[in-house]
Amino acid sequence: MAAGYHGRCVEFDGTDQAFIHDDDQLDFDATDLTIAVWVSTDAGGTILSETLEGEEWVPNGKTLFIRNGHLAFDVGWVGVVESEVRVNDGRWHHIMLTWHHRVGEAAIFIDGEKVGSQRLKPDQPLDGDVLRLGFTAEDFPEEMPWFSGKMDGLRIYNRALTV
Repeated sequence: MAAGYHGRCVEFDGTDQAFIHDDDQLDFDATDLTIAVWVSTDAGGTILSETLEGEEWVPNGKTLFIRNGHLAFDVGWVGVVESEVRVNDGRWHHIMLTWHHRVGEAAIFIDGEKVGSQRLKPDQPLDGDVLRLGFTAEDFPEEMPWFSGKMDGLRIYNRALTV
């Protein structure tokens, strides 16, 4: 544990991951979701992913991550929405993703501002998936699959919140 945005936080060193118990209320294929978290990084990597337990990135997997300093959300082999704003400055930023599962509409927010949205409807449900913090797959995101930095105040809602 390290000093966080509010009290203590989880610090990832670029080799750590954590699994979140998965159920239908936290499934990108079955429900609308909002992921909200404070992050501080001077690098990047995966914030949260829904993929298979193996080490390879898979079609229809979902991942919220920071690549080259930019917040992004990718649905494997479908597409990506990516911010123009950089968040790898070592300061705390509030990151949020809203997801409407029926139409595959993803919107990403940084510090309360919408910075991108796109329809990324998966071709089919991802069966046997796991939710992870800090890691997607050995081969994705290519530049930095493991998160390096701090996360605080993670919230996962089984509905798409409005800002």
